[in-house]
Amino acid sequence: MPLTKLKGKKFFVMGLGKTGRAAAKFLVEELGCKVTAWDAKPAACEGLPSSVEVKKPSTIDWSEFDGLIKSPGIPESQEDVFSALAAGVKLWSDIDLAQLRAPEATYIAITGTNGKSTTTALIGHLLKSAGLEVEVGGNIGRPALDMPVLDKNGFYVLELSSYQLLSVNTFHANVAVLINISADHMERHRTMEAYIAAKERIFRNQEPSDLRVVGVDNYELEKLAISLGLGVRLRRVSVTGVGAGVTANNEGVMFDYDFTPPKAIYDLSKQMRLPGKHNWQNVVCAWAAVKDFLTIEQFIAGLESFGGLKHRLQRVLDHEGVTFRNDSKATNADATIRALDSVEDIFLLAGGQAKEEGFVPCLEHLQNVKGIYLLGEAEERFAEELKNADVPVKRCGTLKEATTAAYADAQKYAAETGKNPTVLLSPACASWDQFDSFEHRGNVFIEIAYDLCGMGQPPEEEEE
Repeated sequence: MPLTKLKGKKFFVMGLGKTGRAAAKFLVEELGCKVTAWDAKPAACEGLPSSVEVKKPSTIDWSEFDGLIKSPGIPESQEDVFSALAAGVKLWSDIDLAQLRAPEATYIAITGTNGKSTTTALIGHLLKSAGLEVEVGGNIGRPALDMPVLDKNGFYVLELSSYQLLSVNTFHANVAVLINISADHMERHRTMEAYIAAKERIFRNQEPSDLRVVGVDNYELEKLAISLGLGVRLRRVSVTGVGAGVTANNEGVMFDYDFTPPKAIYDLSKQMRLPGKHNWQNVVCAWAAVKDFLTIEQFIAGLESFGGLKHRLQRVLDHEGVTFRNDSKATNADATIRALDSVEDIFLLAGGQAKEEGFVPCLEHLQNVKGIYLLGEAEERFAEELKNADVPVKRCGTLKEATTAAYADAQKYAAETGKNPTVLLSPACASWDQFDSFEHRGNVFIEIAYDLCGMGQPPEEEEE
């Protein structure tokens, strides 16, 4: 569909976070649309283009509207959304509009339960380091409509959440990556089948010549790869020995079976900024996604210069034999398991706003854990779930108290054993009980770590 067909149409924008505000501005200033908008927070409704009418959706006559753009966090079952859709209003995503605005560029879209942010950032870095014009955003960083318009030589690398994928309409990815799948966001999706169906929408509208990259270490995704059928471009990825086109063996050596004979691409055990098998999965998915655009040499150079992603097993500092790692992005048990299996001699900070599965899935992965320090709303629940665990557990309440206690015990352990333990924030919980976001939680942890070690303020982040 050409973008001109939307000119002058009437849109409602529901939710005025970064994505909603960017969409409202684009619709008014670039398409001349009539826009009505609403957010439950009055401050969010300020600073919009002057022609935007602010109005509660419950007062709207939906028959007057052509399109609805909503915040990904607003469920489709919400009463006002349901009323709009029932009235025949078409649901649009900012991702749809961004592609209509720059239709000649190449779009690489990434989703998965865990690792999608790291994989997205890595793919963007690999392409940039090879000298290509690249914009990275979506669920990570900038909204798609805040990015500059790229031509046929440009690449958009977009992280897409299950919530975002439920709203996509016309968007089609030239390369679509589905890394993995495990239970998450069940409060929204209700069933695993519905959650998988949301993730599968990343392949929506793809043509046979477009590329599908699927991590087949999940049984559900192995079935999906089979169901995609013949006549499509599919790259299967595995780090567990499942038959696939791109794999990593138990020692971390990545092989590409598209070459004859199969070619060893890289020894992932050497990449210390991306430790653990879960990061091997991110790297092999990234190679599968970009190998049509880069040489092996360009890929290796980009991989070795990649600094990792903040809040994802981020190495914060080393002080007197103790390492601090910030894995605040681990907002569910599966993500925390990946951290527990990647680091040794762990003093673990866990807790926050618990997900449905709680801490129970982590109980079989405590072999490397020397102590657990609980905080937040989940403290009592996690303490009960850990009552039979063969590891000391302390209830600390706050992140500061938990970090302080863990650091003291880690120092003692380092002195007694000569080993280098890790104080690891990997909460297996959402952050909203005590923090604004997982980023806020991670930043506070970094500040606490620097303060405990007497190192002043953390250094300013440098933009890539």
